[in-house]
Amino acid sequence: MLKIGAFWKPSLAPALRIHLRYCVMRFAGRSSDEISAGFYFLNYGIEWDSAEKMFARLSEDASVGSLFSMLFQAHDKLVQGLDDLISHPTAAS
Repeated sequence: MLKIGAFWKPSLAPALRIHLRYCVMRFAGRSSDEISAGFYFLNYGIEWDSAEKMFARLSEDASVGSLFSMLFQAHDKLVQGLDDLISHPTAAS
């Protein structure tokens, strides 16, 4: 979120969260058209184009993409672990 704050002035926390939400969805593989057609969470004068520009700037930094990749991998492992617990509850004992 610090990198987003460096690109967006003023760095108003709710506005930064809007950009972060958009960027998370984009890094997760959703297209910009899919987000703009299926969601509406913009505010503070933020438009879809400016959110996409923020994503483009962040995606230029390989370390940001790597962090999101690690985050999504951890999420997938957690979901799989929970699925295993649900489908085999006695195995966890």
